[in-house]
Order: sequence, then structure tokens, then C-alpha cells
Amino acid sequence: MAVFDVMLVTSEPARISEYSIGANGQIERFRADGVVVSTPIGSHGYSNTAGGPILATRTETISVVPIAAFTTRADTWVHDPPVRIGIERDEGDISLLLDDRQQSVVPNDRPVTISVDDSFETVRLDG
Repeated sequence: MAVFDVMLVTSEPARISEYSIGANGQIERFRADGVVVSTPIGSHGYSNTAGGPILATRTETISVVPIAAFTTRADTWVHDPPVRIGIERDEGDISLLLDDRQQSVVPNDRPVTISVDDSFETVRLDG
């Protein structure tokens, strides 16, 4: 479980990967060093530093922010959970971090689903 944020980042520094975001029938794709998904409490931290919005407390939305996006116009998103993050390129290992603590390496074929239950996020590796 995470209280503040969930991050997927390339395990090797300065290595770009490609991610997809699925939520509410939308799918977005981007290339970046990683992606951070934050709760309203966590939106004041790393997510905001990476260019994401600050979310109102006591809402059930989450923000999705690329980390060092490989584009001149990086988007950020605010979604109602659940949000599904997929890894579209497998050129290097991707680490899963919960509240800045490394949990595991995520295989390319296993999307990560982030949802909210009461006051905490739950993270599930699909499959």
C-alpha cells in the first residue's frame, strides 16, 4: 500500500522507457524516465516537483505525471481511479516504488493498476 505516491521508473539512470495510461476508456502514451501516480496528499511532493497539479484533499482523484518526459510538451492527468499503467518498451528494467520505497521490478507484460480504497491506494500487478 502507498499513502503518497506510486512510481514506475527505469532502474538504470537516464534510461527512457515508454508507458501507457488507461483510465475511463482513455489511453495515453508517452516516453519518459518514469511516471508518478499521486494521491491528493502525495500531490504536494514529487508529483508537483515533476510538474503535476496539487489535488484538493479529501477527493478521490489521482494525478499521473511523467518523470522527465521525452517531449517538448509533457501532459499531466487527473483521473478517477482505477488507473492502469503499462510498460510499452522493455529495453531495461522498470522499478516499482511505493512512497519512495522500492518494492519490485515490473515485467514488461504486467500492467500496474492503481486504485483507491478508503484512505489508501492499492497497487496490483495484473496477471
